[in-house]
Amino acid sequence: VDIRVAPGTHATEAAVNKQLNDKERIAAALENPNLMYMINRCLEPTYYY
Repeated sequence: VDIRVAPGTHATEAAVNKQLNDKERIAAALENPNLMYMINRCLEPTYYY
């Protein structure tokens, strides 16, 4: 999965994209329960009634 910042939405777009797709950073994030909780919350479907 590639995650990218939309062009023109961040002052340091290239640096952020590089950090988001760094394999070592991703591996470290997967070991952090707080980050995993936040990631899973972002991936949950949202239901509006």
